[in-house]
Amino acid sequence: MDILIADDHNVVIAGLKGVLERAFDGASFTLAQNSAEVFQLLTDKIDHDIALVDLNMPGMDGFEFLDQLCTKSVSYTHLTLPTIYSV
Repeated sequence: MDILIADDHNVVIAGLKGVLERAFDGASFTLAQNSAEVFQLLTDKIDHDIALVDLNMPGMDGFEFLDQLCTKSVSYTHLTLPTIYSV
């Protein structure tokens, strides 16, 4: 299983990766820290089984990111877009 984790905070990436390593023994991980990097990874036809992408990263907001994916005809069965906003 190949899992893409994209977040601009290293602590979030490390936490998600740690949890997923225990849940999916033998999984491989691709990590990204900004919207441009994750967009390139998703459009390069790399087959990720799961993509966890933060909606609030530098470069483009989550809705613009989703719009770009649709424009490029990128489709994923499992694309999760977690985000936490400070109030």
